[in-house]
Amino acid sequence: MALNRRLISHTLALIPLISIANTFLLFALLIKPFSEPSSWSLACWTAEWFWRYMQNHWEINLNAGPVIYVTGDPLPYQESAIVISNHLSFSDYYLVQHLAVKAGMLGRCRYFAKKELVRIPIFGWAFWAIGMILVSRNWTDDASSIQAAFSRIKHNAHDVWIVLYPEGTRRTPRKVLASQVYARQNDKRPLDHLLQPRTKGFVATIQGKLILPLSVVGLIQRRILLLGQDMKIDEIPAFSFVVDDDSWSGLHDSHVRYVYDMTTRYVSPHGDVVPSLGELLGCADLARAGYEFHVHVRRIPIEDLPMDEVGLKRWCEKTWEYKDEMLGNMLRAEKYSRKGFADGHGHDHSHGHDSARHPLPYGSMDGKEGGNDNDIWVRSGNEDEDVDGHRRSDSRL
Repeated sequence: MALNRRLISHTLALIPLISIANTFLLFALLIKPFSEPSSWSLACWTAEWFWRYMQNHWEINLNAGPVIYVTGDPLPYQESAIVISNHLSFSDYYLVQHLAVKAGMLGRCRYFAKKELVRIPIFGWAFWAIGMILVSRNWTDDASSIQAAFSRIKHNAHDVWIVLYPEGTRRTPRKVLASQVYARQNDKRPLDHLLQPRTKGFVATIQGKLILPLSVVGLIQRRILLLGQDMKIDEIPAFSFVVDDDSWSGLHDSHVRYVYDMTTRYVSPHGDVVPSLGELLGCADLARAGYEFHVHVRRIPIEDLPMDEVGLKRWCEKTWEYKDEMLGNMLRAEKYSRKGFADGHGHDHSHGHDSARHPLPYGSMDGKEGGNDNDIWVRSGNEDEDVDGHRRSDSRL
């Protein structure tokens, strides 16, 4: 009952706040035809104000802050990026926003989100007004909304984090089994801890090729642009996808020059079970209860990625294979550690930010354990000195 009261209290507190936020967002929309920079700034300010309240509630009031462990590459201050991550829970956005706060990008996060979220009373309208990229499961149907969002960001060089979960849905044991069946049927490596990524969204974000079946275009004799080369329509292989509008463009040629690859993991006092958002928000003290939240970050230059559709798709799939292997290594190390304690061996790492409490660097691609939450952040102007020394090797899978 205490859990229900806590959840209800938190939800009721959000209603007047989101109502105030909606008022500011409405004003941001009204001034957009007259001043795009002012409209964007007001929307970002509103988002930061509201999300900071939510983040402070989670990290301070519910005491999640002490048990958020961040490792990996330093992230420059206020750098635009495409953020990709595995998807475990509705609470994943708290981990993205924990990084965004420190990087000065909290109000500038724009998520790919399901269109159904707009139907949520009071809250749903804000998702649209703030500039979230609302999509269905059909990327062809979503082309116009994605194009509008990207064009606005690129044309105005808005500082932004575009956040994308390529798996498209939260991981559950049933979904993992279905994903493994799909992988075997399609000659892919089955993943044990993640779902197979749906690569169309990632490819569209980077490359910007509008995904249209050839049948939609027809056999009209005209020249089009296909993967950067002029070809006649009858020369296109049947399996190809085409784009015939220069205004559709991904972010590879924009001011957004990095991909932040996040791998997240939850540790629950109830075992290897991902806690629900309700469970976390209903807990009085997350640190004392035994929860942990782990994030490993790689900062990868977009220029190091392949630029063709097949290459980008394979890069994304290989990234997920690496994540899966890394998480597997971590779980095996944890089991060995617990066995050592049971046998009277090993060392107690229950206090402090020891490497045993930083699970994700196991099997790190660059051979480094990464930093911690205190040294991972650098400001613009120093990032080349601190980051460039090992960023290149990180993108080569």
